[in-house]
Amino acid sequence: MALKLQFFLLLSISCAILHISMAGDPDILTDFIPPPNLTGPLDGNYFTFTGMRALVDAPFPDAFKVTKAAMAEFPAFHRF
Repeated sequence: MALKLQFFLLLSISCAILHISMAGDPDILTDFIPPPNLTGPLDGNYFTFTGMRALVDAPFPDAFKVTKAAMAEFPAFHRF
């Protein structure tokens, strides 16, 4: 009985590791391709969105306010 339990535990852990290792972005190579019309430098600032930094230490708002992080505000969202 203990041998069956150990085998089942080993099988479960192996399946979990395989499941985790297959998770991720299936198209990771195109995530960091800059658009062809990029005129500025391609450095860390291109991939850094700072529009929501004000929310970190801000007090709780009285009314709902939308904060967007779309392609207009963050050009690294550009996908081909």
